[in-house]
Amino acid sequence: MRIGIALLVLGVGGFFLWATTAPLDEGVPVQGSITVEGERKTVQPPAGGVIAKVLVKESQDVKKGDILIELDDTQARANFELVRKTYLALRATEGRLLAEQRSAARIVFHPDLSKPDNALFARDFVEGQRQLFETRRRALEGDIGILKEAAAGQQEALKGMEAQLLSRQSQLALIREQLNGTRDMVKEGYLPRNVQLDQERMEADLTAVISDLKANIQRTERTVSELKLRAAQRREEYQREVETQLADVKRDVATYAERLVAAREDLERTVIRSPGDGQVVGLDVSTVGGVVSAGHTLMDIVPRGARMVLYARVPPQLIDSVHPGLKADVNFHGFVSQRYVTVEGEVLSVSADLVTEVPKPGQHALLPHYLARVGITPKGMKMLAGQQLQPGMPADVVIKTGERTMLTYLLRPLTQRIAVSMKEY
Repeated sequence: MRIGIALLVLGVGGFFLWATTAPLDEGVPVQGSITVEGERKTVQPPAGGVIAKVLVKESQDVKKGDILIELDDTQARANFELVRKTYLALRATEGRLLAEQRSAARIVFHPDLSKPDNALFARDFVEGQRQLFETRRRALEGDIGILKEAAAGQQEALKGMEAQLLSRQSQLALIREQLNGTRDMVKEGYLPRNVQLDQERMEADLTAVISDLKANIQRTERTVSELKLRAAQRREEYQREVETQLADVKRDVATYAERLVAAREDLERTVIRSPGDGQVVGLDVSTVGGVVSAGHTLMDIVPRGARMVLYARVPPQLIDSVHPGLKADVNFHGFVSQRYVTVEGEVLSVSADLVTEVPKPGQHALLPHYLARVGITPKGMKMLAGQQLQPGMPADVVIKTGERTMLTYLLRPLTQRIAVSMKEY
């Protein structure tokens, strides 16, 4: 009996001795998740659409510019092709009109028509405008040629009439000279009166012929001038028509050049590419045919080798004990080979104010909290024993705020209650 009592007293005394002297870690338990420090790049579509292909998987390595997801491009491609064909047709028309404006022998087309990706569509437009250019040029030259030939014929006739006029004028001068002598001889009685009358009749006939020739020459000269004027007017009308069409086409070209840029951008937006080198994390789409909206987060691209930190949510009532530099025990429970892994961490920073996070669809709203950045120390990295941390991995964190004895731990609720109950309100 005495031995039992002695052992009991010794045990109780030893417990109280241990409870009052043995130090125990005091800490703040919080929850958090692994996040890549700083360089995570979020992939979001600038425009909504239907998913046609998903070309990556979770944790897949990608390079900058790699195609991640393709959206259905049926409508965007149809619009792009329509705008491109219209633009190329306008460029071909513009080239033909510019050549007609300069009266060039051949068309010099815009460089866009010879680009490899446009060549197939542009070939028919280019050939069509070349044929139209030749047809219009032949028609213009034909019309002007007819007028010029008519003018040339009239000029030849004019030359003949002018030659006849000179001849008749010479004959008239001779007749008048003869008539002067004949009149004197008739007065003196050397010649009969009828000789004078014959010469006067010849003078009158030549005078009439000369008058007709002069009138015909004037009419022919007017005809030649009119034909030349019509030829010039035909060319001027042609040029005015070209100038009017060219102004309209240039305006349409400028409009469709802008539309083509916009249509190409819309088409390019259906191909979602990686914004940088790294690893795919948080892939949020996998179903072909699913609909995504503009700005929806599809995935994140995390650079290889980027630093991983924990973002722990600290309740407001516990924040007075948390500050940078405190050590922490980080307990991971997401590994396959080892169910629980506890490693050493350190508080790197604490947010200056409460953080209110907007919950994602399907998640419960989170209470306002402070965010503590907790980094894994070099010692903690060794404790991982080769286990790879992944962004989004959850963890339980105990931030060590100091030490206390077991007796303090047991009596603290009682002393706090007594302190509150002793206050007078």
